[in-house]
Amino acid sequence: FLVHEGRDPKAALNIGMGTGATARTLAKSTQVASVDAYEIVDTLKSVLALYPLESLGSEHLEKLNVYWEDARSGLITREKSYDIITQSPLYLSQAGSSFLSSREYLELLRSRLKSGGVAGIYSNARGNEQQALLVRKTVSEVFEYCESFANGYFILASDSPIRISREAFLAKLLPSD
Repeated sequence: FLVHEGRDPKAALNIGMGTGATARTLAKSTQVASVDAYEIVDTLKSVLALYPLESLGSEHLEKLNVYWEDARSGLITREKSYDIITQSPLYLSQAGSSFLSSREYLELLRSRLKSGGVAGIYSNARGNEQQALLVRKTVSEVFEYCESFANGYFILASDSPIRISREAFLAKLLPSD
């Protein structure tokens, strides 16, 4: 949400919620009106319930709606659009990770972004430069604007220009009104 233009409350989506750090960070922001999350590992339900402090208490947030299913299925069956989409850290060596870095998946992700929306994609190639480059190239073929950090570990993607500056970040973190 730090690079998203405008001040209206945002609708956010977190793909791969895990124990909830990203979803909770988004839900705690006054700039975010609602957060949907997809998590395929439903055994995390009990982890969230048993360890609320360690998992940041994400299951108790009113602005957070968790779908315990594969994000690809959810994005296909629910036509909701978002201002912000975050895809939690994904190790590219994990089985099935290529599904979440394929052109088809990224096109689906793009179709769920509102005008001016921004997607944050984490992809950890564990030092494999060619794999990281492939993900960056695929993202840049789908989205008009892309910014890559740490050799592709984190990619911002949008169909609107992405403005990154210290001043823009401070304005979002310390609003004057």
